Amino acid sequence: LTGVKKTIGRLNLNIDILNIPQGKITGIYGIKQTGKSTIIKLITGIDTPDKGQITVLSGDLYHNPELKGQIGFIPDKCGYNLESKIKDIVASIRSFYKNWDKELFETLSQKFKLEMKTKLKLCSAAVKIKLAYAIALAHHPRLIIIDDLSSSVDSIVSDGIMQIVKQYMDKDTTIIFTTKSSSDLDKWADYFAILRKGEITDFINKEEYMKNCVIVRGDTTAFEGRSNNMFRGMRINDNQFEALAENRAEIEKMYGNSVQYEKPTVGNAVVFLSRGDE
Repeated sequence: LTGVKKTIGRLNLNIDILNIPQGKITGIYGIKQTGKSTIIKLITGIDTPDKGQITVLSGDLYHNPELKGQIGFIPDKCGYNLESKIKDIVASIRSFYKNWDKELFETLSQKFKLEMKTKLKLCSAAVKIKLAYAIALAHHPRLIIIDDLSSSVDSIVSDGIMQIVKQYMDKDTTIIFTTKSSSDLDKWADYFAILRKGEITDFINKEEYMKNCVIVRGDTTAFEGRSNNMFRGMRINDNQFEALAENRAEIEKMYGNSVQYEKPTVGNAVVFLSRGDE
């Protein structure tokens, strides 16, 4: 996404640039109504931007509909006909995909314990989402897009599904998912983006970032004669501060023993990055 703008009601999405690494898993994190689902709709071609350019799989999705056949999309809500049996839903969908793999779908349906003769309206939320994943994987997509990874099912079910996805996805498949849970980033993402008030404030290589960042706490007197512009998400209360620093070695060299250091979890880091600075 480059220079993408989209206004929907009170939401003003403004993405200067968002490049998703190929063959990796990228999570887009944000609280409610920050624009996560809007980004997904733009990437999948469900909606169009007011301004800007979107390139998917090195092409223009809006003018090259064949690209849609190379995308596996798992929406946050079931979009299939609830009155239909699972076997009939699959029969109607598979004809749209040139690379439909009957054997892979049968394997996945067994893994997910799908009852093919059951009407969808009689299925649980977990079964409905498992069906969506099985269909998405069965045509060997180059890109898998998941709107709100943990929205429809609990974390145990979601984790089980993602383990199967990683087992059966093609080697070079790219995955993009949105989430409001930092634990999803911790467990599954190679990279993650922070979406705040309609803007991408950070795009992070998780492994590299977590090696170098550190939580810093101490008395505000530690700032005397030193710069504090290297901190993220700083909070000050009764002359005590806490913040996230992105370069531990540099911070330790600058502040020495005048402050305390703590190795953060991914969840800790996301909290600091998401809340901005006072």
